[in-house]
Amino acid sequence: MMFSLTNPWVVIVLALVLATTNATSYFTGKDVVRTEWKLEKAEGARQAAVASASRQGGVDASSMKAATVITIEQQKIVTETVYLTREIPEYVQDTSTCITVGLVRVLDAAARGTDPAAVTLAPGRFNETCAGIGSRALAESVVGNYGRARSNAAQLTGLQTWVCDVRLNLRADAPPTEYCPAPD
Repeated sequence: MMFSLTNPWVVIVLALVLATTNATSYFTGKDVVRTEWKLEKAEGARQAAVASASRQGGVDASSMKAATVITIEQQKIVTETVYLTREIPEYVQDTSTCITVGLVRVLDAAARGTDPAAVTLAPGRFNETCAGIGSRALAESVVGNYGRARSNAAQLTGLQTWVCDVRLNLRADAPPTEYCPAPD
C-alpha cells in the first residue's frame, strides 16, 4: 500500500499531523514565553523584597541606635539632676531671705508660657510680699525644671538624628537639609 498525495484521505491526515505539530509548537513556544515572563516577574519581586529587607534592616538599626543614644542621654540627665538636687542643701541656705510672690509669678508664667499678669495673686498678696517658700524649695523646683528641659532637648535631638538616618536608609541620594547634613 502506497501513499499517494492524490488520495484525499492521505492529504487530510497529513494536514492534521502538520496542524497538530504546528499547534503544539505554537502553544509550547507561548508557554516558554509565559514561563520566562513569570520568571522575570518573580526575579523582580525577589530583588524588590531583598532591597526592602535591606532598607528595613537599616531602619531597624537606626531605630535601635537612636533609642540607645536617647536612653543613655536620658539616664545621664536624670543622674545629674538627682545629684544637683542632693547638693542644694550644701549650696543654698534657707535664711531670712524672702522669695517674693512676684518672682514666683514670673517663674510660674515662664513654665506655663503665659504673661505673669495672667497668674493670679491670692487675696492680700502683692508682688513684693514673701511667697512662703524657701530658697531650697525654689532651687529644687528650678533644678527639676531644667532637668526636664534638658531631657526634652535630648529626646528631640535623638529624634532628629533618627529621622536623618532613616531618610538616608530609604533614599541614599537624599540631599542634605538644615537638620540632616550630608553624612561624614
